[in-house]
Amino acid sequence: MSDARTGLDPIPIDELGRDNTLLQSRFWALFKSRFGWRPTAFRLSDGATLLCLIRRVAGGYGIAYVPHGPASPGTTVVEKSILAETAGALAERIEDSADFIRFDPPSMVVDRDGRPRSPDAPFVRAVFDVQPPATVHVDLASSDETILAGMKPKTRYNVRLGLRRGVEVKRAGRRALDDWYEIYRVTAKRDRIVIHSREYYRTLFDVAETTPEVNVELLVAEVDGTMVAGNIVVGCAGVGLYLFGASSNEHRNLMPTYVLQWEGMRLCREWGCVRYDLGGIPSSDDESSSMHGLFRMKTGFGGRIVNRPGSWDYPIRPARYRSYRLAERLRTFYFKRVRRVGR
Repeated sequence: MSDARTGLDPIPIDELGRDNTLLQSRFWALFKSRFGWRPTAFRLSDGATLLCLIRRVAGGYGIAYVPHGPASPGTTVVEKSILAETAGALAERIEDSADFIRFDPPSMVVDRDGRPRSPDAPFVRAVFDVQPPATVHVDLASSDETILAGMKPKTRYNVRLGLRRGVEVKRAGRRALDDWYEIYRVTAKRDRIVIHSREYYRTLFDVAETTPEVNVELLVAEVDGTMVAGNIVVGCAGVGLYLFGASSNEHRNLMPTYVLQWEGMRLCREWGCVRYDLGGIPSSDDESSSMHGLFRMKTGFGGRIVNRPGSWDYPIRPARYRSYRLAERLRTFYFKRVRRVGR
């Protein structure tokens, strides 16, 4: 039975829209199903589809997660009323499986007049953002010269420096994953970030073989035949995405990470992508932030900054949600302040 407001109808995973963003795609549903998530899909009254991931965690809590949804065809914002209606209808569908729903809207939430607004109660700001609340999009519908001209002078210089001094980028694919992962471990220790198991990245390539609508590639940068950095890039529904990146402590002066981003853009354009998503950045250019260098690097490639509202929770069982939220706060404190090797 459809919800009277949103037309929220269950559909098979294979019917997820082929124009959906990566995190709302059939590829992502199949990928996350390999790691304990149960994907469920729905169709809204406007024709859009919605992917919701559900899992049971320690303590018996049920979590439902909607990454980069809901989104409507032809819009670049999410109306606050649509978000609320979708949350209510989804809660009725999955109330036996989850204690709350975590939403990561793909774009800013606005009122009917188009003004940015926070979601109303019972929505609660999540303890942390699952997806980055800001990113940079670079237009790929132009020539190499135009894209380079749109970069900041220092970034353009670094790209050309790396190419001039012998940084060579290869499309290595899954055959280089083991070597890349060892460099990724170095990156995690240096930059204090948490990484997934080796199997997580292998599975990306496994699932891509069964979903031809998505392209996945591992680009590696070499100096004198030795891998010094590597990026995993994905192309989905006309958008190229820098997903994961690793760099060694050697030859960083040759700017291999800049060359990798440049070659990632060119590869995604070959795939037919019209824009390139550089992944997460801090929400502001704050020089006191430990992530300030990341902000400056990624915005140096030109493009436009895209802001999102971050993660918001919709409680289904308020008492259990409050209990889970407290546990999440304690766990977050532990990893950030006590055990942190970074993310």
